[in-house]
Amino acid sequence: MPMSWTSPAALTALCMGLMFAPPGRAPARATPPDAKAEAPARAIPNSTNKKVKRVAPSVGTPPPVTKTKYQRVASAKTTTTRARPKPQLARVSSKQTKARAARYSARNSKAPRKVNKELKNLRKDIAKRKLNFEVAYTEAMDKPMAELTGLSLPSKPLARAAKQNSEARAQLAGRNLMVRSVARAAAKPRAMARASKGDLPGGLGAPVGSSSGGSGGAGLGTDFADMCSPSADAFSWGDSLGPIRNQGACGSCWAFAAVSTLEASNAIINGAKPDLAEQHALSCSGGGSCYGGWYTPIYDWLGGGKDGLQTEQSVPYQANDNKCSANGKTAYEVETWGWVDPVAVMPKTADIKSAMCKYGAITAAVAATPAFIAYSGGTFDEKSNANVNHAVVLVGWDDDRGAWLMRNSWGTNWGEDGYMWIAYGSNRIGEYAAWAMVEEDANAKNNSNNGPVVQSFSERNFRVTNDSGQNVEVFVQWNTKRNNSDTWLPGAPGSNKTASYTIAAGKSLNLDDPTHKPFMLQAKKLRVWAKSTKGKANTWEAWKTLDLELVPKAYEATEMDVFELHLLPDGADSAGGGGPSPKDKDDLWDEAYDLFAGGDYAAAKAEFIAFKTLYPNDQNIPYALYFMGVAEHELGNYWDALLYFAEFADAHYKHDWIPYVYYWAGSAYVGLGECGYATQLFEVVIYGDLGAPKSWISAAKDTIAWLAKDKGKVCSSWD
Repeated sequence: MPMSWTSPAALTALCMGLMFAPPGRAPARATPPDAKAEAPARAIPNSTNKKVKRVAPSVGTPPPVTKTKYQRVASAKTTTTRARPKPQLARVSSKQTKARAARYSARNSKAPRKVNKELKNLRKDIAKRKLNFEVAYTEAMDKPMAELTGLSLPSKPLARAAKQNSEARAQLAGRNLMVRSVARAAAKPRAMARASKGDLPGGLGAPVGSSSGGSGGAGLGTDFADMCSPSADAFSWGDSLGPIRNQGACGSCWAFAAVSTLEASNAIINGAKPDLAEQHALSCSGGGSCYGGWYTPIYDWLGGGKDGLQTEQSVPYQANDNKCSANGKTAYEVETWGWVDPVAVMPKTADIKSAMCKYGAITAAVAATPAFIAYSGGTFDEKSNANVNHAVVLVGWDDDRGAWLMRNSWGTNWGEDGYMWIAYGSNRIGEYAAWAMVEEDANAKNNSNNGPVVQSFSERNFRVTNDSGQNVEVFVQWNTKRNNSDTWLPGAPGSNKTASYTIAAGKSLNLDDPTHKPFMLQAKKLRVWAKSTKGKANTWEAWKTLDLELVPKAYEATEMDVFELHLLPDGADSAGGGGPSPKDKDDLWDEAYDLFAGGDYAAAKAEFIAFKTLYPNDQNIPYALYFMGVAEHELGNYWDALLYFAEFADAHYKHDWIPYVYYWAGSAYVGLGECGYATQLFEVVIYGDLGAPKSWISAAKDTIAWLAKDKGKVCSSWD
């Protein structure tokens, strides 16, 4: 039995995302009346001289909707209580804890009188204020403040911050870590549909994550609970970092913080963990000296297209202001960098979390005080208002503690083996927070964060959807490239050599090519015809004697496109065969749009499919995919909706409407009960810097909060 869920009335904002078309966006550039139309698959009579009226693909704002029902796709899964998984931060072993306590105990027994007096006063203050951290005789207490810290702020640190962030966004072209990750989620349905040889259930495939989804079901190679999710209670990039470093008797915290951030970025993006040279950054970046400096010049220096950062082995740390002598090209360059907030000195906690998920570890400033220097464990919540003087790295958070996981550069005999849990906002932690991303290495061990690679294609795959109301047998001959020449397979038109496939009513089939891998048929043009298998007289023979052009001209995409032919009742098809002469291009678009605006989603979808089939290179194809996906969603066909959204996201990932596609894809995943995927997609709408309006961002936030409270009624999976 299908299950349903209904959002509470309080989630009115959710329905803001259920608008038919994105509000507040510039209308699509309509084809001018005198523009040359793409060649259709079949010649049509010339249009009359009437004035062509093109509608903008926008429907406006519908009346408010206070609740929405999703018929969750039934699966073989046993109904259980499924709550959002709580991330598990790496736990420090009892052995490590005991060893650390023993080290501090041994040092405390040898502490000078001055140190004992300072620790006594600190502990008295901690007890009086009921603070949550401990202090001990750390190695840092043996050094003067100038050697421990070294952060020197420029006169106007954020003077060109807005421009820097604008340049960084342009450099990344929207491909931050969150967007790259969610792109894999969006592409999953299409990849599964392409890989399916058999009859595709539910229209175009099995629900992702369901038992019928096969071994390649839900999951991006990383469990959702372990992914960086801004709405999660906890997360850490700690596993992406090497051992704790020690800046020694040199005020070079600024160099250590920047290099540590780059090491984390390199591990995340390239899967490698080299020990990079802080001395190289200290001596050559121009950012400062052992008497103080600023971290962003290091990013500018490494992003200048010159030599990259050397490794520790090549340039060992000397803790002094050596003359710059290192040279030679390395792979450790900065692609771009930016500020978490280009306006506010202290970014919001939510903004730092989202930046951590988008870019990796965060370089930040903090006020190092005597209590900070003596910290040995717990959650540091001194909340001093002293000026910032030290640069550190934020690598995670824990909302239960209300704290950041902070990485320092004072060795392991400080804090919790070199780390500190520091309460949000305490000691100005997070001021001047910045991020940096390294260049992607061509030999990266982990290329899962690569953006889509655009290629040129001269063929398309072929799928047949049987909307005729009866079972049919389909015959096909196709023209494709073999051995550098165009060849008809399995035989030339007019011969009796054909491939045949049986397709049940209401089902789809990816036609396969047994002579080629991957198995899915791909061609420039083909002959295709069909007949009823139930003794009815219906036949589809328009393309038995005419070539159906799958590729009027070469096209660019990140993977080969699929030409989808719908067999319609009475011998007609979506390519204009067997029925009345195809409509004029503009009339077909207008009719599809009007049907959609009027709420006739099934008819609108069919018209948009016909438009896409006849004019596959038209500039309005992205909008057609969007409306087709929304129509399927409104019909409750969530899997089918996902395939259209996946095609949009794959082929048009730089399009202005991509945040709306991600929102609807998230909503479709909710309908499938796949709440891990849904949350990923909603989060990229909120935090991905893709230009979503505030109403859609608000709707996505409310939906995530609602899903997090679900106990299995909606969410069948959080994979």
